[in-house]
Amino acid sequence: ACTSGRGSARLLEYRYREEFADLIASVETCEAHKVASVDFSTIDIVFTTVPLAFTPPVPVHQVSSVLGSDDSARVRRALQRDRERSIRACFHPDLFLVGLTEETPEAIIGTMVDAVGARQELPGVFLRSVLRRERLSSTDFGNRVAMPHAEVAMLPETTVCVAVLDRPVHWVHNPVQVVFLVSISTHEGKDLHRFYGTLSKFLMSQRHVADLIARRDFDELMDVL
Repeated sequence: ACTSGRGSARLLEYRYREEFADLIASVETCEAHKVASVDFSTIDIVFTTVPLAFTPPVPVHQVSSVLGSDDSARVRRALQRDRERSIRACFHPDLFLVGLTEETPEAIIGTMVDAVGARQELPGVFLRSVLRRERLSSTDFGNRVAMPHAEVAMLPETTVCVAVLDRPVHWVHNPVQVVFLVSISTHEGKDLHRFYGTLSKFLMSQRHVADLIARRDFDELMDVL
């Protein structure tokens, strides 16, 4: 949000894209008097160079019109906190399952879907959709990990159920001991790239997966993500 003209706003936008490329998916500029008309369903956080008469339904941070070192550090901290909140919102301790003894992918997925269903209402076709997706193309991609998911987005909020098995189970192509059942929100859009980027880095890390299997600790998983 800015009142200093489109040119300076565009320059600031360019600086933010360049400086924080590792933390942002998109940047939009808006004149301060038009903020109330913005669709905030696509906005995570607001940085403004002037006080706002309207209070947006997302975190707001006032910054200077020149991105100095102090501002840069504050903006980076704010973006990192926002990313942490968005990732943590997808997980819940009740959906962190350890000690599962099921011996087939179908049984494991069924138990995990039941756990999700105990926390929120699921479409009647949810389990069938996940199993159909597995038959079309298995989601075990090595590193002792599988990531089953439904064919299409079905839940109002992105939800991840994590299961750490007592011992590896042969999935389709590989042995699996960690399963991430992922359901992407029907309202998802702007955060999808960031969500999958964060999750894929974790799942492809041999050290992180080995630590999860050994320690089976939800809070530690959240800290690493």
